[in-house]
Amino acid sequence: MRSEFQVCRFRACRKFVAVALLLGVASGPLRAQSTLSAGVHPVSSTDGKSVGDPEQLSERTPGHLIQDLHAAFGAHGARAVHSKGTILLGSFQPTVEARALSHAFLFREAVPVIVRFSNFTGLPTIPDTAGDASPRGFAIKFLLPDGSNYDVVNHSFNGFPVSTASEFGELLEAIGASGKDAAKPTALDRFPRDHTRWRSAS
Repeated sequence: MRSEFQVCRFRACRKFVAVALLLGVASGPLRAQSTLSAGVHPVSSTDGKSVGDPEQLSERTPGHLIQDLHAAFGAHGARAVHSKGTILLGSFQPTVEARALSHAFLFREAVPVIVRFSNFTGLPTIPDTAGDASPRGFAIKFLLPDGSNYDVVNHSFNGFPVSTASEFGELLEAIGASGKDAAKPTALDRFPRDHTRWRSAS
């Protein structure tokens, strides 16, 4: 029997894959190597490596995730994911009731905030009205008087396509290797078979 969480994760993965394939899987060699620190080399399936290999996990950097996202959506010079967005400035005014729930500074008096609404995918030109621009992102940065920040990051879908960071990298790698000219079965076709937790939700 599938749990509600498993169903949500399955739906999230299907949505993520469908959007990546419909809106243009990147083709050709990866162009995102510049996102990696000097001396850090990209992980590539063409070298017989996988981002999920244990020896690779200890070497992973944030730049590798950017590489994986660019493999799926293309290296276009914008943010790697949730590329298109609108940034607003404002203030957060806590209610009196909020002060009874927490002693955090942001619940004691008004603080300035930066808010970003964004579309899904790493495609900076996706129309706001496109169904594939969902799930939408909503991020709030509270600017506290001591110079620190408090961040809240949300998106509008109840679930995520995989359960670990390494599996996410593998999914992106599979999407990037599964363009229209890829041999069948593609890496993306094989992804559910090779990931039992993902498959169990289907």
